[in-house]
Amino acid sequence: MKKEYSIINGPSKFVLFNTFPDKSDGHRRSVRFDIKAESSKWSDVHVVINNISWEDGSAESWCFEGFVTRFGWLPKGNATGQRVSGYFRTDRRNCGCLKVLDEHDPLN
Repeated sequence: MKKEYSIINGPSKFVLFNTFPDKSDGHRRSVRFDIKAESSKWSDVHVVINNISWEDGSAESWCFEGFVTRFGWLPKGNATGQRVSGYFRTDRRNCGCLKVLDEHDPLN
């Protein structure tokens, strides 16, 4: 079952797009999204972005796909590889959603 969470803070457009293609040191960099989770008021989720597309013509609304490298409160390495997709506005930075696509959702 896909679970959807509200993004309450996220990266600027500059950070989002400079992180997307970066693999200069052999490792992909992740971006941080703060989400509203049921288990707590908020949590940080670190996501490596594999795909970005325009959601509309504003150049501020983005659809993305990727995988989780870290859920903030879990020990490092837990939940690595969880597939996610989402929508995010870089002008507001507090507007969007993140969907966990895998059946096992570590937020529950």
